[in-house]
This record gives sequence, structure tokens and C-alpha cells, in this order.
Amino acid sequence: MNDSPSDLDQLGQLLRRASHLGALDTKDTGTLRGLFMKIGPTRAAADKLFAAAWRDADAGVRVHALRDALDGLVLGSELVGALLDCIDGGANGEQPTTRIHENSANAALRVLREAADDALDPAGWRRICAVARRQRHSAVPDIDAAVLVAERGPAGCFPTVVLTAFRDGPEDAEDRLAALSGLGRFSDDRIAGWLDGVIRAHAASMEALQALSHVASRVHAAGDEAGLERVVAALLAAANVDETQATGDGWVRWMSLDLISRLVGEAALPILQAAHAAGGEDTDAPWYLAQVEARILSLGGTCPAPLDTALPQVPPLPDLRQRILSHSPRIARRAAVVAADDPTFADALQQRAAEELTLVADGRLVGSFFDGDGLEPATVDSVPWCELLSDTDRAALVAEEAAWLG
Repeated sequence: MNDSPSDLDQLGQLLRRASHLGALDTKDTGTLRGLFMKIGPTRAAADKLFAAAWRDADAGVRVHALRDALDGLVLGSELVGALLDCIDGGANGEQPTTRIHENSANAALRVLREAADDALDPAGWRRICAVARRQRHSAVPDIDAAVLVAERGPAGCFPTVVLTAFRDGPEDAEDRLAALSGLGRFSDDRIAGWLDGVIRAHAASMEALQALSHVASRVHAAGDEAGLERVVAALLAAANVDETQATGDGWVRWMSLDLISRLVGEAALPILQAAHAAGGEDTDAPWYLAQVEARILSLGGTCPAPLDTALPQVPPLPDLRQRILSHSPRIARRAAVVAADDPTFADALQQRAAEELTLVADGRLVGSFFDGDGLEPATVDSVPWCELLSDTDRAALVAEEAAWLG
């Protein structure tokens, strides 16, 4: 179907209206999307209209009109160029480090993140990685380039993702957690060891397990026995197998048990049966024991295990008090919500609040969810997981990133 002049005219009118009013209503945004899809986002005329509209619009229009209109579509090269200029401040982009630029840049990143296909060529990805490199020197980056790189970046982005995950800074910062989760998309023999270290630090276990699941799929498919052993060792640590002290929570333990059973099949039965026998309750994962039992039965085992079965040692799931004092900000904060009105846990909540005062003061947390008024900071015995990346690896990755960016 040829481009219809009336469609293009209507598209142009709507874009001009957005620029004039600073926003579009829901009906107009829907019409804009419909026209763009009807004309075809790779058609040169429509692509140029949107590119020009993005360049000329202010941050409000980009955030509240154009971003939503372009959500989930295939993007043309002219528009992609306008988005990249907006993100890194090149060409007609606003001056970096201003709030206006940050809002526009994040709107452009959202469009690229939700695009129907990978709209960026290697040069485009280098520009995004360069922004991520600049931003990781901030305690909390204002531009979400590192998140896009972690989720969709090609192999050349690997050093940027690693250096973001293990950068110095708050352990609950979105860019660090997204980068840690995204590590599993890449192929490198060091990844499983890094993730194992994070899991044993008990700070960001869910993100590490998400990454490890991708590593597990890759080494399993490749028949990489050494790689599989490294993955299983990390998963056993997450499940607290042969440990006396419970860590994590129901989510972490189930994710690890689920992966172990998928990787080794029936050989996982003793571990699953030991975990089920250990029991424990988690208000955030009330389904945990039922899931473990269902997996045991699906593998042909019995629940409970026969009395003469030798089972590994698995402690019960951490109780609510233990979760309040977890090294994981996610676990501690979710447990605190449950315990907030129960005076039984007042001392544990106060202790966690004092610990978070220290963590915030040391730059290891963005902020605290606890009331620390009148409390003195407490000693924290956990090691920042950014320190798990060796100086040798860090230096090599910095050099590799510099070579990729050119």
C-alpha cells in the first residue's frame, strides 16, 4: 500500500498539535500510533516526521505523548538517530546533566527499550554504552542507559554491563541490579564465579540467580560439565545445602531448587526432600513448600522421604526476625512491612534501622526504608559485593570497554 497523503497530513497535524499543547490526550495518542503503524514506521516520510517532531518537541511532549505513541513499534533510522542525539546530548540534544535532558533521554531510552526489534547498530550501541560509562560514576545514575545495555546490549557491551554491576555505589541502585541480572545473557567463563560470589554475599541473590539461570541453560546445552559444576555449586549455596545458617528467603531457595532439579533431574531428589523436611514459613512465599512437594512428586520421589534415606543438611527457611536482619535490602524491607505493627519484632526492626543508617552513610544503599530517628549507626559485617570483582579483572574490563567504545 502506498503512503497516503491524507495519513501523512493527519500525522503531521497531530505532531504539531502535540508540540503546541505540550501533550496529547489518550484518543490522540491512539490515533498517532494507528497512523504510524498504518503508514509503516520504516517508510521514509513517516520516519522523518517523527524524527523532526522528536527533535523539535520539549521534554514534556517527549515524555507524555511521543514516548507512548511509539511504544512497541518498529523504529526507522531517522527516528533512531534523533533518539540517540537526545540520549547522549549530541547534535541538537540538550546540554547533558540537566533535568530536562535527563527526562528526554530517559523517554528516548524507553522507546528503544520497548521497540519491537533491535533498532540499534553497533555504532548506536557504542553511543549508549558511552552514556552508561559516564553515568556509572554517579551514586544513582539519572539516565537509564545502563539498564537498556544490560537488557538488550550485544556482546560488545559485556564489559560495560560487568563494570556497572560491580561499580562502587548503592547495592539497591537500579542500574547495578539490572546489570547483575543481565550478566547471564553474555558468554564468559568468569560469570558463574562472579555470580557465585554475589550469592554467597546474600545481598542480591535473586538478580544473581536470574543471571545464573541463563548461564545454566547455556552450559547445559553445550554439555559443558565444568561449567555445570560451577553453576550447581552456586545453586547449592543459594539453597543452603550442607549449611547450618539459613539465608535468603522462600523466593531465593525455590529459584535455586527449581534450577537444580531442572539441571540434574532425579539426582536433585535428596536435596528437594531435605528442603521440604526442613520446612519453614515465608509470608512472601506461602506457596514454597507446596512447590517443593510438587517437584518431588514430578521427579518420581515421595514426600516425605523414606526414613532410611540419607538427606543432606538444609536449615529451615529464615524466620521473620532473620529476614528483617538479612543482608539483602529486598528481603529485609519486605519482612519489615509484615512485622511493622508487631511489638515482638521491635528490637529487630530497630537493629536493622541502625544498620541501614550505616549502609546509607557508607554509600551502600540509596536510602533507608526504616525509621532511624534517634538511633546510632550500627556495625555491619557484610562486605560490599562490588569488591568481588578483582582488580585484575576490573582493569582488563576497563581496557576492553575503552577499545569497544573507540
